Parts: sequence; structure tokens; C-alpha cells
Amino acid sequence: MEDRRKLREMRIENKHPCKIGSINFEKPVKVYFIRHGQTEGNVQGYIQGSTDTPLNDVGIGQAKALACALKDTPLDAIYASNLQRAYITAGYLAEGRENISVEQDPLLQEIHGGVLETMTWQEAIEAYPEEYSGYTTHLYKFRAPGGETSYEVFDRALAFLEKTLPKHQGESIAVVAHGFLLATLINFCHGRSLEEAPYEIYGNTSISEIDFYGTREFELIRLNDTRHVHEAKA
Repeated sequence: MEDRRKLREMRIENKHPCKIGSINFEKPVKVYFIRHGQTEGNVQGYIQGSTDTPLNDVGIGQAKALACALKDTPLDAIYASNLQRAYITAGYLAEGRENISVEQDPLLQEIHGGVLETMTWQEAIEAYPEEYSGYTTHLYKFRAPGGETSYEVFDRALAFLEKTLPKHQGESIAVVAHGFLLATLINFCHGRSLEEAPYEIYGNTSISEIDFYGTREFELIRLNDTRHVHEAKA
């Protein structure tokens, strides 16, 4: 049974400490981690971060396709970042589900990009060459002026898991958030250190499904699944 489930126990050896307690669950918690739908910021390639950008028409279509793909999937709760591109995506997922509303949580916000927000990466390089060099050489330690580091995002994400998962033992929940925050969470579930882990891009409305048997024990079921988006285009 243990081999079949391929349980993964977290043994982080980061230089940055893992700020989450080790709690075992009587029953597993299934979590669907979902990135928000497309925005104009995604299309134009600018740094959104904490900027509250709305879904564009494509993003709304993606959110509807997501809801259709998961319409027969039982959910006991839906959580989302309090930025509208996340909670509106989550709202489509909640439609038609009795006694379920979207619970917004600021712990799920995207990394704060400080002065770089609303700039393209090229504009950021030209405006802040010294700061950007820190991004390329020390990604997880990098802090844009007025922004936060990846370590701080990681700590927020773990705080969300630690407070939320124990409440949903034996249940299934959806968590709708943002690309960088989800990358840190899913790297955690891979057992990767922040310093060594690659930054993976998760598609708009992608589904990553993980079963948690404790706060540090889990099984990755699927990652970055965007089949519903491609099927909707077909």
C-alpha cells in the first residue's frame, strides 16, 4: 500500500527553514491547485504580481472550460487569492455547487513585484539593471524595491497549508492562485529546495492534483494539466 501510494515525505534541506509543522491526517486531503485564467498582463508579458488585473475574454473562456472539466468532481471547499483574476476564476468553479462559496485568502496572493509591477521584463532590465542582475543570479533571495522575496511567498504558502489542510481531512478542496506561488508550493511537494528547484511555468487554469496524508506527506497525482483548455479550443 505504501509503495502503491508512493508517499513522499518532505525532507527540506534548504538554507531557508521550512516553516510548517509535521501533522499526520487520519484521512487524506485531496487538493486541486489551479492557476487563474489568462489576463492581458499574461498576453503582453508584464509583471503583474500584486496588481489586481482582471481576466480577459480568453481567461473567462478558460475559467468556464475549467468549471466544465471539474463539474462532476466533488469539492467541499474552494479557496482563492483575493486578487480578482484568481477569485473570479474560482467563482466559475463554484457555480452550481450547493453550499459552496469562494473563500478569499490574501496568503494566496502572487509575489509582490514592488516597483517592477506593470513593467515588461525588458523594461525592468532597462530601468533597474542592478536590481535585475540580482534576480538572475539569486532568484529566491531577490527582492524588487518595495516587493517581497520568494522565501516570503514560500512562507505564506506554507502558512496557508498549515491552517487549511487539517480542517479538510477526508475531503477535496480547490485552491485557485498564481503562477509563482503555485511553483513554490509544488516544488515543496516535489521535495525540492528553493535554491535548487527550477521555476516551472504552470498554464492558465492548469490543474495540479495532490493528495496530502499529512502536512509533509503527499502524493502527486497530476501536474499542470491543461487538457480542458485545448479541448475547448478544438
